[in-house]
Amino acid sequence: MVGHKGHEQCTPNFCEHSQVDFTSVEQRYEWPSCKKNPCSRLLDVFLRDVLNMAAEKGKPTAWDLNGKSMIQPPRNFMAISHVWSDGTGTGTQLGGQVNKCLYSFFSGIAKQFQCEGIWWDTICIPNDKAARSKAINKIQSNYEDARITLVHDCYL
Repeated sequence: MVGHKGHEQCTPNFCEHSQVDFTSVEQRYEWPSCKKNPCSRLLDVFLRDVLNMAAEKGKPTAWDLNGKSMIQPPRNFMAISHVWSDGTGTGTQLGGQVNKCLYSFFSGIAKQFQCEGIWWDTICIPNDKAARSKAINKIQSNYEDARITLVHDCYL
């Protein structure tokens, strides 16, 4: 990632830009062609009702890679640990909506590691208060149960 304005003041251990308020950061476009001509958002996938129901029942909230249903154990999934300020969070978009190229990038990595699903807080944490609380309480188990965890931080 190209350095930001004032990046010369950052150290190898800390980048000031990584502390940006994630709610104001536009979701990143992963492919160069999308940076010039933005791709669309994925719609009709990662439905909030399906996610809320799974979380309320205490079930896993990792999505099948097709984005239509929750993945059920023992099927493998990839968890993503990321920094919201680098544009991999929801940002200004509605919950559950992600850029096609960004999801394609992450799902491509999942497939390389024989994963059939993905747990990414951007699409896997509900907005409904009760369901959200239950899902947040299971975050640690999502990382423990994942086949792999992808660590994504543009500022390292």
